[in-house]
Amino acid sequence: MHTMSFQQTAAEPEFPLPLAALQRFLCHVLVNQIPDEGLGEVCENLRDAWDFYKSRPPAPALLESVREEPARFAGTYERPVFQATEE
Repeated sequence: MHTMSFQQTAAEPEFPLPLAALQRFLCHVLVNQIPDEGLGEVCENLRDAWDFYKSRPPAPALLESVREEPARFAGTYERPVFQATEE
């Protein structure tokens, strides 16, 4: 049997757990609740998911910062008339 415990404090944590860490914890809790006769099926489903995700290219890294560039006015122009004919 595995045991995990967390202490909850009234204050917000300085470094909240990433969503992926919370999801892994939830999966651990759920798998721990599966009766022994269901573990084979759970393992098979996890293997299928693992096979699917291991062959995918990694997700692109998120931009750490965004550089702002002020807009420059380039002038005005007259838009050409668009005509559509009905058939």
